[in-house]
Amino acid sequence: MRKPILFRSFLGAMAALLSVVPSAQVQAAPAKAAPTNNQILDKILAGVKPGQKFVKIDDMLMPVEKVRAYRNKSGGNRTASGNRTTSSAFERHTTYWPNGIVPYVIDGSLQPAQRTLFIEGAREWESIARLKFIPRTTETDYVRVFRDAGDPNYSFVGKIGGVQDLSLGIYSNRAVAEHEIAHALGVIHEQSRSNRDTFVSIDFSNIVAGQENNFAIVEDSDNHGTYDFDSVMHYGQFDFAKDSSKPTIITKPGYTQFQNVMGQRDHLSVNDKQGMIDIYGGATPIVRPSNDLFSKAKVIEGSSGTVTGTNVSATHEVGEDNHAQGGGSASIWYRWRPVNRGTVTFTTKGSAIDTVLGVYLGLSVSTVTEVTSNDDVASNTTPADTTSSVTFPAQAGAIYYIAVDNSSKSGGTGDITLNWNQNVEATRIKLSGFVKTKTSQPLSSATITLTGTSSDNNLTSITVKTSKTGEYSFSNLVAGNYNLRASKAGYTFSPSTLKVKLSKTSTGNNFTATLTPTALLPQMSVSDLSIREGNAGDAFVTFTVSMSAPSKDAITVNYTTVNGTATSSSDYAATRGTLNFAPNVLSQTVNVKVRPDTQIESDETFSLSISGAAGANIVNKLGTATLLNDDAAAPTPAPSSSSPSARSAKIAVPTRLALLDSRLK
Repeated sequence: MRKPILFRSFLGAMAALLSVVPSAQVQAAPAKAAPTNNQILDKILAGVKPGQKFVKIDDMLMPVEKVRAYRNKSGGNRTASGNRTTSSAFERHTTYWPNGIVPYVIDGSLQPAQRTLFIEGAREWESIARLKFIPRTTETDYVRVFRDAGDPNYSFVGKIGGVQDLSLGIYSNRAVAEHEIAHALGVIHEQSRSNRDTFVSIDFSNIVAGQENNFAIVEDSDNHGTYDFDSVMHYGQFDFAKDSSKPTIITKPGYTQFQNVMGQRDHLSVNDKQGMIDIYGGATPIVRPSNDLFSKAKVIEGSSGTVTGTNVSATHEVGEDNHAQGGGSASIWYRWRPVNRGTVTFTTKGSAIDTVLGVYLGLSVSTVTEVTSNDDVASNTTPADTTSSVTFPAQAGAIYYIAVDNSSKSGGTGDITLNWNQNVEATRIKLSGFVKTKTSQPLSSATITLTGTSSDNNLTSITVKTSKTGEYSFSNLVAGNYNLRASKAGYTFSPSTLKVKLSKTSTGNNFTATLTPTALLPQMSVSDLSIREGNAGDAFVTFTVSMSAPSKDAITVNYTTVNGTATSSSDYAATRGTLNFAPNVLSQTVNVKVRPDTQIESDETFSLSISGAAGANIVNKLGTATLLNDDAAAPTPAPSSSSPSARSAKIAVPTRLALLDSRLK
């Protein structure tokens, strides 16, 4: 359709004629007399080129042979202005779609918005008459819906056999789509019906030269109902006007109230609907799936599951996405709200048809945001895996809408299976509390140790420090059974151990700190010791860490070895750790392995350092271990008497003896 002109009237033989429009050429002056239909036919056929199969009038395409057949049978005509000359017999050429089934394909050139308009228009006609638009599979006769960038809106009239085009431009609306679909179903323009001149007159003097044939009358048009000024198939009152301030179609007395009604662009009229019912029959009541609409999405629950359904007789809604850029026209919807977060996979494995899957967040079908989508798992394999599958990180409490559609490649409808499985992440929980003195003063820098086993059987050991306000907290915990202990040098705590069964956020896990007077704390020290280094085998230095007096509380102290002249790289094995003194225990030992050798060297030392005692005062923090050298030089062999060395040695002996003698004295 060259411009958004909307018309209606069912096609007879003359419809074939009127489906031919020469190119619009604005002439200097209009024709002096209205052309007859025979004149129109002759002009159209004169312009047919060898091999040309179709001719076009405005937005309607018709086979050339049907136009010739009509002209050959036309004996006379009335003028297009309404004056009958000789009666003519017209042959009905329109072919309707058998059983109202119209296969179609969506061409890649069609814009998403126009694709939606076509689907919506087709569904509207389906709801009125016994029609069914189905994505083509192997059908020979079908409609190709596409976008012709040079001529936005047009269609063949009726079923012509084989593939036939229907173009929708970017400025189309739903009414325009319904208009072009009506052409494909066999409907022509309303103002071309045989009784038109009873209701309107045509001002041919104001019609652009060359466009007069758009207003020719179909003598044997298959009229349904009264003349319909409100039809979506009717021209507008100013269409094809040279002077756009003057109408080309003028209502006759008694019908002037409809002058501004002609050419409406927003709905199907009552007669539009009834005419389609007269030809194809009334729509059989269609039972749509209960979850056909976004607003009626079927609720599914749980972290995993399987649900079955069907998309037979399902539709696409106004504003619905083209799922995975490969969706068909029969989607059903599910709604899922996860309790926990975690990665989830949805698949259509087990479905009887080739599916497309889309997941969305949002409040309405036209405003949703896509989370993810998929057409085929593996379309390039042999055989192809047309199962759809998506995986995404689901957030707890979010509401996800899942659309399952048929694929535009196959267009099938049938039983659908939707499976889902979520790898649930454990809920993260916070545990907190305070450490204060008996006088409610906050205790900062106290160490809080949490140990225990989470519900997912992981062992946990975490330490934190209290803040200036005495507060502490552990975040991102998993439910489980835990023990809490507080410690700080010079303090005892109540309770000594706090047991917590954690299932939700837990506060008020508090400790009371009591200052232990320094004078009453036992004193702690580490001993010095010596050991022969040895030549081979294992040897140990045992340090003893002692208490000056027993304590009723458990005491801990940290220890570590410190290099001296002996180093951990060659003389001993470094070690570090924590000693635990149970109540009333006075001493603990630390064993350090030494490495014996046969080198002659001086005595060497290393130390054990203790620090961070909880419940005791360290008075001697460093214990020194001395490794005594026990290696001697090998004796020097006596030289022979004949060698120069021997002679030298004989001379040197008295001097050596003299020195020794001097020492003895």
